[in-house]
Amino acid sequence: MKKMYFYVLAILCMCGCSGVGSKQEAPLRTVETVMPVPADGQSVSVYAGRVKENNLVQVAFKTGGQISRIHVKQGDMVRKGQLLAELDTADYALGVRAYQVQYDQLKEEVARIRTLYERNSVSRNDYEKAEAGLQQLEVALQSNINRMSYTRLYAPADGEITSVNAREAELIDAGMPLFALLQNGELQVLLDVPQKEYLSRHKVSRIVCRTNVSGEDLRMHVQSLTPKADNNQLYKMLLAFADKPGKHITPGMNIDVLIAHQSGSAAAWLVPLRSVREEQGQAYVLVMGADSVLYQQPVQTGEVTSDGRIEVIEGLSGSERIVRTGARTLMAGEKVQPLQPNSPTNIGHQL
Repeated sequence: MKKMYFYVLAILCMCGCSGVGSKQEAPLRTVETVMPVPADGQSVSVYAGRVKENNLVQVAFKTGGQISRIHVKQGDMVRKGQLLAELDTADYALGVRAYQVQYDQLKEEVARIRTLYERNSVSRNDYEKAEAGLQQLEVALQSNINRMSYTRLYAPADGEITSVNAREAELIDAGMPLFALLQNGELQVLLDVPQKEYLSRHKVSRIVCRTNVSGEDLRMHVQSLTPKADNNQLYKMLLAFADKPGKHITPGMNIDVLIAHQSGSAAAWLVPLRSVREEQGQAYVLVMGADSVLYQQPVQTGEVTSDGRIEVIEGLSGSERIVRTGARTLMAGEKVQPLQPNSPTNIGHQL
């Protein structure tokens, strides 16, 4: 009996000891942290632009007729004053000849009337009528001579023939474009920018265009910026090339436009936008201390970049480990554990 008593007592002691410290602590939450990135005093926004012609000239005859010769083809480079095409001049030559005969005949007649007028053989009124008729005929003759000269079409400027809209032997009317001429070096870039870009237009420090073909940066300057937004709250910006672009830049090409803004503070830092939260008008970030405990760090923010980061002008030294994910659900004073980087041999923590 006594032996049984000791067995029961031993079991009770073991149960009591196992209950001590059985309360388990909640697991620490894992957070991803980032270090602030120096802003270097400027932020860069990237937009999609399109290359367009600044001055595409539609070249046309000033008179109609049948095309007799076309001297250039699409893609040819031409110089100002170069002969591009000709019309058949047969009918125009006949018109000039007919008026020339009438003019020569009337000119001799007016000369005889002038002699008679000087001798007081004809009235002044008859002489003035003859002179007026001669002047009218001279105008008609010159008009036909001009129309005949219009049958030769010359390049109005240096450039490239981008299209030819008719062929030889075809009839063409006056004013109908026969060629499209793109003037040399007259390319622009058109893009739409949001409201924040329009409001910060005075802080722009540098604008470049970058092509996917060569990857080179081409310096640009603002030619115009529409002060009125469209239905999508976008403003149209027109850029001109600072230097003559290469032949790989062609009209209709899509191109990236990088616009850099001066922030006014060389000590600024860039952090993820979702790392910043605001309470009662004060922005702050959660920083993980050396003991893995979070604390709030008040900051003063600046502009938001196009890659999802925000500029911090004051409040950071650059050595902080800022919570990147979950900043809006964590609390100051909470102890966390940092997220370990992926192993190169265990991508996605699959093992």
